[in-house]
Amino acid sequence: MRGRWLAAGVAWAAAVLLAALAVYTATRRPDLFPDLTVYRAGAGAIEHGGDLYRVHGSNQGGFTYPPFAVLVLWPLRLPPLLVSGLIVAALSFLAAVVTARVALRSVPVWVVGAVVACAMQTVAFRNSYAFGQIGVLLMLLAVLDLLTDDPPWPRGMLIGIAVGIKLTPGVFVILLLLTRQRREAATAVAALATSIALAALILPVQSWRYWTDLAWHTGRVGDITSGRNRSLWGVLTHAGTPTEVAAAVAVVVAVLGLWWASTAYRWSPVAAIATAGLTGCLVAPITWTHHLVWVLLVLCVAMSLRLHILWRAGLVAATTIAFARLSPDTHLLAVLQAANSAVLVIALPWIVRRRTIVPAAGSAPDPRAASGSDRPHSHQGPGSA
Repeated sequence: MRGRWLAAGVAWAAAVLLAALAVYTATRRPDLFPDLTVYRAGAGAIEHGGDLYRVHGSNQGGFTYPPFAVLVLWPLRLPPLLVSGLIVAALSFLAAVVTARVALRSVPVWVVGAVVACAMQTVAFRNSYAFGQIGVLLMLLAVLDLLTDDPPWPRGMLIGIAVGIKLTPGVFVILLLLTRQRREAATAVAALATSIALAALILPVQSWRYWTDLAWHTGRVGDITSGRNRSLWGVLTHAGTPTEVAAAVAVVVAVLGLWWASTAYRWSPVAAIATAGLTGCLVAPITWTHHLVWVLLVLCVAMSLRLHILWRAGLVAATTIAFARLSPDTHLLAVLQAANSAVLVIALPWIVRRRTIVPAAGSAPDPRAASGSDRPHSHQGPGSA
């Protein structure tokens, strides 16, 4: 018992200290929380009747999210920038903890702490803190929606809200459809439609402009050919591949990746979510470092495979290293992380088929085996009654 408490203390101390170090490093940057300044500028624009999509943050980046997002993010404008950034960082760390705990339900708490500590060493999480990003919070919405047993909200609602804030979680609406959770997919679409309608009531001009024009201009998010772009579009077009060819490759990967994720759902919903999230990163026109927070779920899957603890620890270490800052060369790092994401999209469903997930990873019967759109009400592990 004393050993478990000691292990838990060491693991959680490491997680907290590594997160605190990342936040401290972020506060020492000359450009403090640059993406957060965009959110705050957008909130200031709607507060004073300005144009939401003409504001810029300290990094000269514009507001690129749907109008509903600025309504959700508006409170971040109230405190000073430093305080606001620390609030986002604290919420992101708590979101990572809850995500890991939900994905690793029946393991000792020290294991959860160790996984979170490893995640804090990846570029995705360090840059989420540095930029003041909200990606970890959006990941938590998807995880809670898909993994909570008998949630008090209509399943699918949180995914719809997440898509209303940022379009990329839309891959999980497709995952719901592919796993024959049609009612839940319809709920997600209804929640998204509600967020659009609410924003349209408050910001009618901005909403019309976004959904009829700006949402379809990927160049607003960044240069697709940038050497920092971690998506297939970025890697291929930076190497000289025509945009049309890169788009065709992305469509094929999206179809195969999401189908492959749906097949993993019967063995491990956690692996399915990780696969779908990484597929979304691969096929999006723009993927920056902080989009790859799905690596946390990969670490959770690795720690819950039916393997010797040393093999599991080795997989966690290898994944952490693969998504750490391996090189100061930003383009090389982008290529490596895109390649690592592709390998995981291919490997994760295959691994969970070969090495059945223990209950800690939230393995569940395949919802497609149920009639209609009924979803299993519990995540049963091997040997469950």
